[in-house]
Amino acid sequence: MDIAVASGATVRAPASGTVAFRGVVVDRPLITIDHGAGYVTTLEPVSSVLSPGHPVSAGDVLGNVESGGHAVAGTMHVGVRIDGDYVNPRGLFGDIPRAVLLPCCGG
Repeated sequence: MDIAVASGATVRAPASGTVAFRGVVVDRPLITIDHGAGYVTTLEPVSSVLSPGHPVSAGDVLGNVESGGHAVAGTMHVGVRIDGDYVNPRGLFGDIPRAVLLPCCGG
């Protein structure tokens, strides 16, 4: 999932966990947080000074949005795995508004 965010913006932990990885992969800085119970979040492109093993609480500063990788400028990619399988993280960040069907075609 890519979300709109300005380059240089502060990135905060979406939930408590432990830094599992921080570094550069190919051409993009990223940070991975292991939340336990099989949940792992990766945020990119995000530069950070935190090291693997560092505990974080929800809302703690992780680093700053940078540029690079496949994320379009002005966005940050959020990847989530549960038990090793990638999932759409949208539902983990709050309620998804209910779809409303509207009349079609002016008919």
